[in-house]
Amino acid sequence: MRRWFRSRKLRQQPAQQPGGSKRFKRLPARVDPRDLRSSHQVNPPRDPRGGLDTDRDFITRYGDPFDG
Repeated sequence: MRRWFRSRKLRQQPAQQPGGSKRFKRLPARVDPRDLRSSHQVNPPRDPRGGLDTDRDFITRYGDPFDG
């Protein structure tokens, strides 16, 4: 059984890539940074508090009315 796995592994070796200097003889074309950004219309996220002033509500609810 092991021989079958080994022989199969040897048959499926990936193709060799060219080495260091040969690989980088020609660089890919330059990419303009303006092409990297996408620009499209977006909607702002909704307010998680629903427009409520939570600080004021806290003071109103838990504030000491006789603090003075």
